[in-house]
Amino acid sequence: MTVRDTHLEASVVPEIETVTMAMAMAMLSEALRKGWKNFTDCPLYGMFFGGFYVVGGLLIYILTTMTGETYWVFIAGFGFPLIIGPFAAIGLCEISRTREKGERVKFVPLLAMAYRQRNRQLPSMIMVVLLIFMFWAFGDVVIFNHRDGYATFA
Repeated sequence: MTVRDTHLEASVVPEIETVTMAMAMAMLSEALRKGWKNFTDCPLYGMFFGGFYVVGGLLIYILTTMTGETYWVFIAGFGFPLIIGPFAAIGLCEISRTREKGERVKFVPLLAMAYRQRNRQLPSMIMVVLLIFMFWAFGDVVIFNHRDGYATFA
């Protein structure tokens, strides 16, 4: 096989299968069924990751109420889940992967997997999400300040 033959083989585009709405709904149904099975079989792990959302939401509410800047509840409340989402996704995917291999899910390896992601794509993903959140928050502050009659950032 020559270099030219290798190049031709690498440039062949595989056929792309068309996904119908029925196929998409079947895949979604299967994913939800498997996710629910993971949660019912290992509820503490799901509550552990869900607890971050609860604690974060309570902290946002308490801080904004204490400072009197209650409009921040809406800004932070919509942006906060985006920041926690990548961590929860890693943890929940690791639970599914471990269970599919037939292994028992344990906290230490689960948290170690999340920690190992620091050298992969997670930091860049977090930076993109934080950048989007900063634009979201800036836009909301401008809108709320304009609506309430405060000076904008001119």
